[in-house]
Amino acid sequence: MNVNATFFAELLAFSIFIFITYRYLWPSFSSILDARQEEISKGLEAASQSQRKLEEAEDQSKKMIEDAKSEASTLINQAGTRGDQIVEEAKTQASEEQQKIKTAAEADIEQMFLKLKRI
Repeated sequence: MNVNATFFAELLAFSIFIFITYRYLWPSFSSILDARQEEISKGLEAASQSQRKLEEAEDQSKKMIEDAKSEASTLINQAGTRGDQIVEEAKTQASEEQQKIKTAAEADIEQMFLKLKRI
């Protein structure tokens, strides 16, 4: 290796370049990089927060669907029970009406027999 004045001039120029870069340019780059890093961190935090909100909304919607299904099932059961009650009431009423008609018919028949016996 041949060391001469050119090597020292290049070494001096490179050293000056490094010094100027480190002294004047690097702080600007560093602040830009820090700002960008902070911006990325905020974006990641916002994404994480949005993900949590989405999960909460999904959980809430699942709970609402479950509640709606439960309420619908309850209403269906109540409607079935009420329908059964209506049928029973109709049967009871029909039976009572049948008994009244039968009693009235028996009374009419009895009166007819009495009239026939008189004749």
